[in-house]
Amino acid sequence: MKIAISQDTKNNFESIYDLDNPAQFLFVFEKVISFYKKKNFAGLSEGSERANKSVENIAEKTGLGPNMVTETILLHEKAMRQNMFGLGLEDINIFAIDEVVKIRTEEGIEDALKKRNYKKLYHALFPRELISREIFDQSVEENIDLYSVIKGFKYSLEYNNENVSQKFEMEGRMLLAYGMLQESLEYFDKAIDECLIRFQNYHCDLQAESSAGSFENDLPDIVKQIYFLKLQQKRK
Repeated sequence: MKIAISQDTKNNFESIYDLDNPAQFLFVFEKVISFYKKKNFAGLSEGSERANKSVENIAEKTGLGPNMVTETILLHEKAMRQNMFGLGLEDINIFAIDEVVKIRTEEGIEDALKKRNYKKLYHALFPRELISREIFDQSVEENIDLYSVIKGFKYSLEYNNENVSQKFEMEGRMLLAYGMLQESLEYFDKAIDECLIRFQNYHCDLQAESSAGSFENDLPDIVKQIYFLKLQQKRK
């Protein structure tokens, strides 16, 4: 089905929230984002001169109003941040997306526990119910080191089945924090089976020196050992 927005419609609608139906929104979104380059829109929400100029350029090319272009880009960037931090729709209603960075630090977790902001902490550390609320509450009650559980965890979603893989990995991490090594191994094994490519940021040599920025520095060694074993099996 071909979706078109007439020039009259473009001129009458000032906001994406004025559009008549999802098909029109999708048309506008794809049109705007086809010209999108992240570097050109730094400071858009603060009204930077460069970002505003980029908005005007896209508006001119698409025939859409500047406000509609701005709303579309801000919505797109919000969705990208949401995905980068692995947040679900139920999570972003609890706090501002960028707030999650602070909460996921050792100090942020400590502060949330001290203030008893348990709901916010749960949604920040375990978005999309990576573990159940019941398990989270129990871990708080038993003073489990939550930072050690999440340290180095890759929250972003990039691959097929990564959501499932993340759940298995997080459950394995929690079991490891409880000292249940054998049980955690089963979950790490399932996590790698679900999405092997998720773990390919690890070095292919256990003896290799990792860079300071490599997220595997903070992951349990047992995960890497399982990964290397599976990688060898795949190569045979």
